[in-house]
Amino acid sequence: MENENNVVNEQVETTASEVETETEQQTLTQEEVNRLIAQNKSKAKAQAEKEYQKQMDELKDQYESQLNEVKSKLGDKDREAFDLQTAKAEIAKLQQALDEERNQKATLSEQITKATLKDKAIGLLSERKLPTNEAMLEMVVKDNAEDTVKAIEAMTTLLSEQRKASAISTPPITSGGLGGETQTPTEIFRNANILNK
Repeated sequence: MENENNVVNEQVETTASEVETETEQQTLTQEEVNRLIAQNKSKAKAQAEKEYQKQMDELKDQYESQLNEVKSKLGDKDREAFDLQTAKAEIAKLQQALDEERNQKATLSEQITKATLKDKAIGLLSERKLPTNEAMLEMVVKDNAEDTVKAIEAMTTLLSEQRKASAISTPPITSGGLGGETQTPTEIFRNANILNK
C-alpha cells in the first residue's frame, strides 16, 4: 500500500514538473515575439516571390511555345519582320511586367514597413501607458521609425501636459468639492447656515 502511494506521488510530481516545464516554455518575451513575427513575414514574402516567379516562368514558356508555332507557319521575309515586331512587343511587355513587379514589391515593402512600425508603436505606447487604439496609431505611425518615435514622444508630452492642467484646474468630485463650481467663503458660510436652520 505504501509502495503504491509512493508510485502515485512520484507520478504526480513528474506530471507537475512537466506542466511547469510546459508553462515555462510557453512564456515568450516581446523580443522573441517580434523575432517570430519577423521570421513569419520573411517566410511569407519569400513564398510569395517564389509563387510569382513560378507563374512568370510558366507564362514565359507558354508565350515562347505560341511564338514558335506562329514562326513555323511564316516565310523567311515575313519571319524577319515578325521577329522584329515581336521583339518590340516583347520588350514593351517585359518593361510593363517589370514595372508592375517593382510596384508590387514597393507596395509589399511599404506594407511590411507599416506593420513593423505599427508593432513598434504599440509597444512604445504600452510602455508609456497610452491608448493603443486605431485612432492613436493613425496619429503616431509615420513613414519611418524615427518619425514614429518622435510622434509618440510628442503625443506623450501633449497628454502629460493635458493631464497636469486638468488636475490643477478641476478638483476631484470626491474631495468634497462641488464639481468645479467656485464659491466665495461668504457663500459657503451662508449655505452652511441655511442647512443648520
